[in-house]
Amino acid sequence: MSTTTAPWTDEQVAALNVFQNQGRFHPFTCGRDHSGSSPVLTATPEGWRCPVDDCDYTQDWALKSMLDVGLEMTRVSPSCGTTQHCANHGFCTRCDPQLSSAALHLVRALHDAGVPDENSGEVYREMVVVLRQAVRGGRITSPEDNSKVGE
Repeated sequence: MSTTTAPWTDEQVAALNVFQNQGRFHPFTCGRDHSGSSPVLTATPEGWRCPVDDCDYTQDWALKSMLDVGLEMTRVSPSCGTTQHCANHGFCTRCDPQLSSAALHLVRALHDAGVPDENSGEVYREMVVVLRQAVRGGRITSPEDNSKVGE
């Protein structure tokens, strides 16, 4: 198993964050208990960090395959990686305003449908993967595909 070690370039950071949030593979997560907060690590030039404010967990390595897949995904579906939303979901209002507009309608639809707040984040995360793939012409995966680890 080949690894890559931080520091990482901006392109590598964006690629690792796209990989983390693309939904086909299990992402790196913080091993600490955060009681409902997302433990999915965020790539930075200095390495991975836990996004929970009071957590100081870091990690300075990634699997080379994560970087390779993430780089390919950013070439196929470019994202600017400059906002937290872009890092988490592969797009934002800066790099893809039309897709962001569609995602905003999705958020409103979840709210209007009465999806509880504690479930809406996970529902949004899964639905936005399908939305992004549909808009950008990628292969649309089913929720079952997204839950499989290591494919």
